[in-house]
Amino acid sequence: MNKDMIKTIVLCLPLVLGGCGGGGDECDPVAKEYSVMQYQGQTLEYTSELRKGMADLSNKPVSANSQVEWKKMAIHLKADAQFYNVQIPTISLFPTANACSPSLGNARQTLTKISITSANDFNNQYPAGSELAGLFTALDSAFVSLTDMNDAGLHAPLDLKVFLREAPSEGVHNFQVTLKLSDAREFQFATGNLYLK
Repeated sequence: MNKDMIKTIVLCLPLVLGGCGGGGDECDPVAKEYSVMQYQGQTLEYTSELRKGMADLSNKPVSANSQVEWKKMAIHLKADAQFYNVQIPTISLFPTANACSPSLGNARQTLTKISITSANDFNNQYPAGSELAGLFTALDSAFVSLTDMNDAGLHAPLDLKVFLREAPSEGVHNFQVTLKLSDAREFQFATGNLYLK
């Protein structure tokens, strides 16, 4: 074979394989995106003490003015989102089968800041109104604290459960969570008064 023929084969091979359905993502040719419209918040009490990678995820909702062990309390934020299909152009001579589960996709917005404060003194070190995001971590996240999430430029989450890593003073606490997104929208949720022990 001469060099020109080898170059032609090398340049045409990806087109031929792609035309036969051999290139691209065969699981989901239609990409998905979502836009967060609102966040709904809920306070949860788990049956086990919270930690990353825990196996028992049994929980129940907690209403304001309840008494909860701080190691079992989580704040759950769930997005109301609008989903969009984004067509990715593909070239194929043959139809491809899509046997994979559809992906939830990525958000059009990014999380620019998550903040948590309390209307009451958290402890002697954190008086009422202090930033407490560094004392919380997300249940299903690789980040140690929520402040690490602020710097990561993450897509706006569809579902976020956060829990305390440090003991508060025993007593009444009322946490307010604020999520800010890249489209300048801001969402807030307050737990109401909770007696943490």
